[in-house]
Amino acid sequence: MPDSSARSVDRLAADAPILIAGAGVAGLTAALSLHRAGFANIRIADAGAEDAEPAVGLSLPPTAVRELAALGLLDAVQGRAVRLSTLELRSSSGALLQRDARGVEAGYGWPHLSVHGEVLLEELRAAVAERLGPDAIAVGTRVVGAEGAAGAVRVRVQDSATGFAGERTLRAAVVIGADGLDSALRRQLRPEEGEPIEHGSTVLHGLAWCRPFGDACTMRVVGDDRRRLVVAPVLHRSGPLDLTHWTTTVRAPAAGLRTPAARRAAVTAAFDGWSLADLSLADLFAATDEVGAWSVVDRAPLDTWIRGGVVLVGDAAHPIYPAGPGGASQAILDARVLARQLTERPAPLALEGYDAERRRAIDLLQRRLLGRSLELALADPGDEPDEVNARPSLDPPKGLVV
Repeated sequence: MPDSSARSVDRLAADAPILIAGAGVAGLTAALSLHRAGFANIRIADAGAEDAEPAVGLSLPPTAVRELAALGLLDAVQGRAVRLSTLELRSSSGALLQRDARGVEAGYGWPHLSVHGEVLLEELRAAVAERLGPDAIAVGTRVVGAEGAAGAVRVRVQDSATGFAGERTLRAAVVIGADGLDSALRRQLRPEEGEPIEHGSTVLHGLAWCRPFGDACTMRVVGDDRRRLVVAPVLHRSGPLDLTHWTTTVRAPAAGLRTPAARRAAVTAAFDGWSLADLSLADLFAATDEVGAWSVVDRAPLDTWIRGGVVLVGDAAHPIYPAGPGGASQAILDARVLARQLTERPAPLALEGYDAERRRAIDLLQRRLLGRSLELALADPGDEPDEVNARPSLDPPKGLVV
């Protein structure tokens, strides 16, 4: 029998909820993971449009897909995604430099998925509504601060109904800060931090319907030391065209690329004259309805992601530089580890255990990516198949689920 102290947060959550700030990938996965671990009183505060994540293509390696499978979401997500089989590195003239297998084809027990970010969010939201109830997400509620020990956290929130003016106070057992790069809860942990550090570069990205290239399940990194482009399908359909996501980094601040015309001109100029036999970049950019942009930014690592009963996950804890889109995979792993820790031991020890485990993992990841461009970081395969396949699941041990 497990020590009854391991259920302390669950007992407290009978009266005060576990409150999650943010309804992105990190927050929604945390809610589903906690629910699977046996916690019933879970609420998500979603500030709405201002917290919306950009519509980008996401590359989910087997380590993250494995956790979606454990949550019962693999079929739903991969049915609306592309199972990548291959990564290709090509020169600006299209010459093949390297080809590697990905996902199941590389020996992993789970696929490597390429998926539209909004598709992943839709499936996560649908699962939350089905399992936790339609009222689990409080849309239009913004968490602006929280303090106190686990079981007695005082949470300050604002509501869209009042134009986010004034505040009201809630009580929570634990508060999970999944409120992204501009996290209010992170500012509370490090008020002197200021704005994210800008690197003078901008990520340009877009989605376009275009003819398949390679084996139609290939992520392709094209370029040289001066500029690179990542292209990957995110959705197959019955017709001749696939929905394809592309991304590149240009050495220009986002402030100079505010208009759609400026962004389109920048990406067109960057790859003018490049030739790929089975993929026309000119056609790809022309078929892109909107060229999106975000600044390449970073934050200094925190020496802890916890204070009292407040804990950070996802981009609020650790923006992944340089590979911003890789943050979704790490957010999934954060959520799964946090839920397991909260099930195995009392809240203070659980939060400390999560903090140590995930900060160590993120530090190793950042060291591995150090010095790589965003495009090459996106191509990083992560741990070897045998290592991933041999790891135990992040699900709580049998017998601890209440």
